[in-house]
Amino acid sequence: PTSDTERPDRRRGRCGRMVGAIARPRVVARGPARYKAAVLVGGAGHFWLTTENSTYADMIRAIHVEWTTPPTLAQKRRMAEAYLRHAPLDGFHTAATLHGTPTLVIQANADSAVASVLGDVLWERLGKPERWIRAGEHLPLFISLMKDLPTINDWLNAKVPSPRVEPTPAPATP
Repeated sequence: PTSDTERPDRRRGRCGRMVGAIARPRVVARGPARYKAAVLVGGAGHFWLTTENSTYADMIRAIHVEWTTPPTLAQKRRMAEAYLRHAPLDGFHTAATLHGTPTLVIQANADSAVASVLGDVLWERLGKPERWIRAGEHLPLFISLMKDLPTINDWLNAKVPSPRVEPTPAPATP
């Protein structure tokens, strides 16, 4: 890998999908000046609630919790609050590091794998950047993403133009 100082002509953006979109704000939080743009697809703020409420929870087993007795709504709420208090790198907290950075959020309006309402939370915590809402569920969002790639590329090019690098003059010959 090259550093930004070695390659000043290199544009740097971040694209995260699903868990990547959930984790992307924490990646940027560790080096915000390195990134010029972000595209988050199918993400959410609050990882605990995302996994707790996901229709994929049993399939992916991201977090497995066993309560000794079935939890009450109040106990679940306290657990979610405790998680946020102890998870400073959750996107809920780190989304603010993208304020001022061109950010595009792409979400499904009926997502139950990554609950749409938690996608709204991330979007709000990001400062309500540009957002494209797609009809449907999580999987169709990603299946149909291929047709959006040229438009996403155009969006990135508009937000992060290629730096103009002046050619280095050839050394003078004696």
